[in-house]
Amino acid sequence: DQMDVVTECTEVSINGKTFIEGNIGEGEYTLAFKEIKDVVFLQKDGKLKGIVILIGDEQVDLTLKADQKAYGKTRHGTFQIKIAKLKKMTFHP
Repeated sequence: DQMDVVTECTEVSINGKTFIEGNIGEGEYTLAFKEIKDVVFLQKDGKLKGIVILIGDEQVDLTLKADQKAYGKTRHGTFQIKIAKLKKMTFHP
């Protein structure tokens, strides 16, 4: 998260979905988690940006809805956080 706390999770979703959704210009895109290595979250010009690094190292920059929540399961129970509070998500195959 933004405080550099790392939380390892399984069964990760964003608003119950296993893809990240955002805009490039006026177009809306969805990128499946299984295609993603990392997502870096940045606040820029009052908007939440997601820099998505795909498995093939291609980069896709999305404008995200900051009110979405990420969910997952940890060793200790369930976890949830607004994506605007995240610094980075890393996906392991």
